[in-house]
Amino acid sequence: MDASSAGSPGAWGALPADMLLMVEACLSLEPAEAGSPNHLASMRACCQAWRAALAVAAPALQPLGKPAALAAFPCASALDYAARGATQSLTDADLAAACTQLGPGLQALDISGVFQLTSGGLAAALRACPALLRLSADGSTLQDAAFAAALHPQGALQPGRRQQTAALGASSSGGGSRGTGAGLPTLTASLAPPPLRRLESLSLRGCLFLRGSLLDDLAEGCPALASLDLAGCCLAFNLDPGCAAPLARMQSLQRLVLDGNGVDDAAMQHVAAVPRLRELSVRGSTHLSDAALHVLAQRRGSSLRRTASDGASSSSSSSSATGGSSSSSVDVGLVSLDISGCTGLTDQCWLAIVEMQGLTCLRMEHMTHLLQFPSMPEALPGALWHLPRLRALSLAGSCCHPSKLKLLAAVCGSSVIHLDIGTGGTRLGVDSGWGSPPGSPRSSSGSAGAAPWVAGAGPQALPAQPPGPAYRRLTSLHERDLCEAAQSFRQLQSFSAAGSALPLRVVTAFLEAAPAGRLTRLDLGGCCLEADPPAAASAHSTQPPWQQQLFFSSGARRALNFDSFPAVTGTSASRLQQLHAEADSWQRPATAGRFAAALRRQGPSLISLRLDGASGVTDRHLASLSSLKALTQLCLAGTGGAVSATLLAEAAAGCRRLQELDISGSAADDACLAAAAAMPRLRLLSAAGCGNVGAGAGAAALAAGPAAEMQRWLDLSGTAVDEAAAAALAAGCRQLRGVNLTGCQSLTPAGVERLSQLPRLSCLGLGRCPQAVTDAGLLQLARSCPQLTWLNLSEAHQLTAGGLAAALGLLPCLAHLDLTAASNEQLADEQLVGLLAGHGGARAATAANVQLPQGGTSPTGSPFKRRAAAAAVPA
Repeated sequence: MDASSAGSPGAWGALPADMLLMVEACLSLEPAEAGSPNHLASMRACCQAWRAALAVAAPALQPLGKPAALAAFPCASALDYAARGATQSLTDADLAAACTQLGPGLQALDISGVFQLTSGGLAAALRACPALLRLSADGSTLQDAAFAAALHPQGALQPGRRQQTAALGASSSGGGSRGTGAGLPTLTASLAPPPLRRLESLSLRGCLFLRGSLLDDLAEGCPALASLDLAGCCLAFNLDPGCAAPLARMQSLQRLVLDGNGVDDAAMQHVAAVPRLRELSVRGSTHLSDAALHVLAQRRGSSLRRTASDGASSSSSSSSATGGSSSSSVDVGLVSLDISGCTGLTDQCWLAIVEMQGLTCLRMEHMTHLLQFPSMPEALPGALWHLPRLRALSLAGSCCHPSKLKLLAAVCGSSVIHLDIGTGGTRLGVDSGWGSPPGSPRSSSGSAGAAPWVAGAGPQALPAQPPGPAYRRLTSLHERDLCEAAQSFRQLQSFSAAGSALPLRVVTAFLEAAPAGRLTRLDLGGCCLEADPPAAASAHSTQPPWQQQLFFSSGARRALNFDSFPAVTGTSASRLQQLHAEADSWQRPATAGRFAAALRRQGPSLISLRLDGASGVTDRHLASLSSLKALTQLCLAGTGGAVSATLLAEAAAGCRRLQELDISGSAADDACLAAAAAMPRLRLLSAAGCGNVGAGAGAAALAAGPAAEMQRWLDLSGTAVDEAAAAALAAGCRQLRGVNLTGCQSLTPAGVERLSQLPRLSCLGLGRCPQAVTDAGLLQLARSCPQLTWLNLSEAHQLTAGGLAAALGLLPCLAHLDLTAASNEQLADEQLVGLLAGHGGARAATAANVQLPQGGTSPTGSPFKRRAAAAAVPA
């Protein structure tokens, strides 16, 4: 069948979809000869039935990395170069070729971490993407000139700051053709509309080369922009407040993130003028004062004091004022505010927060000077501090005083469903969140260096905030206030007290206050879960109820002995009974059984449970683990003897949906691995630092169990894994993407060669295994696993420069290479620098982050030197 008959409905319309795809596969195998007709291109051009069949068969194909033939994904709508670290080697020619083929239908583009793209190269690529809706370039070296050149043709630039910035970027990119790169078309005057007219989301986190003039271009060329993330760009608004003036012209902007950019009162004047702003984050803006929050409240606050009679008229006037169509919705102003770390605010900021009645999310993390002490402004009665729509409240790192937390709970606790009173920051070597980015889960807690897939470890990550103070040395009065505050949070769906050292009595009070079957996420890492001694429990149970101590609202402790008073009846007796019940609710002994019963009440809804680093955890605390039917994430790292084979067997029998299990730093052994093998949906397993794991049949049982089919990430660093265990894992767990065996001293070169049998391996940690990594083993890994993107070879004393050169030539996707302390007579820093730079005829490595044997950083990790080398090559 030739191409002339391909367009007739009778020829192709009657064929089923699978037959069309089969024909396409056969045509794809035809050799491309000079002068021969391209039957595949002809069929795609004129066969409507084929296009419809492909759209139904694979509508969400997303090519990752840099595939050789992007033409195989004609219906792809998203292109993600950051998923496999391919942006480290992305060039102008690569991006231009991809956008030329996929540009008309491309809606999402992620080039986070790129540093070889020039301003002209990105502009030329963006011009081929007229339907782009989402663009992410976090941690890149892009400059303002890239967006100026993309949004404005060369001949249409107006004189002013934009034109100067574009010319500056063209001169800095090297060459006289605006840095478009070899083989790319130069930017000429064109009447075509700018490509970013439909752009809705732009993320430029950590782009240190931006100077702020792009805001003027975005305000003029992106009328549909709704989300703008400029966190960590160091724009220094406190030095040049006028740089933020174009924000007021962004009529459609609803989400704005300016963390770490030095927002001050003058810059906040422009931010508050954004007409549709709903979400604002200004974390770390130390120059911000209470007056700026008052301005924000006046322009984007809402009192919500409307009656039912004028509700329709107010909603119509609000919609017309904001430029939208008339509807029944009311513009409530700002709904999310993050002022964490704004140390310039004082107690008067509460008065401005009160005016933002539409807030649903409020973050005041690391604000110890505001939340540590119970004093409140005299002009602000507690009854007025009421946010009726508040749903999420984060006070992490502030160690909110029990009395103030009790006050906040009394006025807004009935509506809050997400509460965080932890210490924030990083704890126990684990990132503060559990969720994982696409393609790489979070690292597990364990030994140092055991983090091949740390989320946010790239250049786009902001500096981690140190943890705040914890609740320590609490008095009985403070415990009472915390328990009474817990009683006010009766709608909680997620609760985090990570690192706060909350006692078991307070933790149990929060669990008991939440309605049964409502709590979904619970993070109690670093809490003190020691139960009260049995003597105190028996004394409380035998004490006469009316001789127990009662605590009144004044905080005074009074022991009432009713035997010396006449009989009390009527209303007084009812009030005393109520006071006794409230006192007994927090004075009851804190026991492991009470905690387990509170967990059992949340069994139908709880999907995430973290107890990492919690002291005093025993198997009695986890007696209800098998009843948590909805559990998908469980972290028991650092709980010592609480982890046993019996406990994990109960979890495997009851928690059939469990996907992530972390038992690092515990007393787990091979029997625990065998019990975890029975979890049918287990995707991530971490047993780092468990010295009793790996020497027996645990790895073989794990490879032979139901979990082997779903296993993706495995962390056994610091264990006794040997050649037999590595062979069993390579033979049974064929779907593994990441394996961390850092510090496994029993591993041999034969075991490393066995790991090369994993066909989908992309992250491998072999650090601190001095005798395991050899030239032959590394070469075998490079030949069998060319898709490796992360490789840890620290302390690999058997490696030589020649063996490393042969292996690096077979790893085109490698983005992170660690050779710390791998120095020997045949592998020194000078030899490695020459090898990575491509001297001596060796092929230059594509890895961008390389740790040298003596702890330095290679030239390939520097965007300046890489750009200088590229500019030095003659055209």
